[in-house]
Amino acid sequence: MKELFQPLAGQVALVEYVEGSRSCLTGLVLPGAEHHVTIDLGAAGPLRGPSEDVVVSVFAADALYRLEATAMATDLDGVIVLDPIRSTERVQRRTTPRVPIRVGMVISTHDGPGMVTIAARSLDIGPGGMRVETLRALPEGQPVVALTLPDGTELLAQAQILDADGDEEGYEYRLAFADLSPDAEKALISLVEQYPKSRH
Repeated sequence: MKELFQPLAGQVALVEYVEGSRSCLTGLVLPGAEHHVTIDLGAAGPLRGPSEDVVVSVFAADALYRLEATAMATDLDGVIVLDPIRSTERVQRRTTPRVPIRVGMVISTHDGPGMVTIAARSLDIGPGGMRVETLRALPEGQPVVALTLPDGTELLAQAQILDADGDEEGYEYRLAFADLSPDAEKALISLVEQYPKSRH
């Protein structure tokens, strides 16, 4: 049965090319027609061509949705329309719990021609993502997380910011992993499974 899903205006969308590039574009869903999805790529755009086959990940409250579609450029710079949407996959979020482990890390984000790197610390972590705290706000863009897990596994993954909160005292972000390696995913699952035993 085909999954029916219509992203809401303001939701974050991660756009990945199906072929020829490992780069990702991040945008916001715009209000649009009932059967079309319009995304503003902003500074991440424009699309590399007039039309491209893409996979678009939209982080909704209940799950991650992945849409296979053709992205079409529009007359508005950086704005694309998904037409047609060939398939939609619903990926249940939080299939495994997160555990409250504090691990130091660095989060890097492209900022114009350079890269900004900010120190952070996890509040909880699991195979799907983590909550982190920082003293500085993360710049706009898709963050890359680098840390070493307690078992020594090196984790380097792109992430998506799902939620952010902060003031002059510091910032807290909820992140979802976008491209975990099999080894990193296995290490995180093991970490979650073993955590209660290690506390006794």
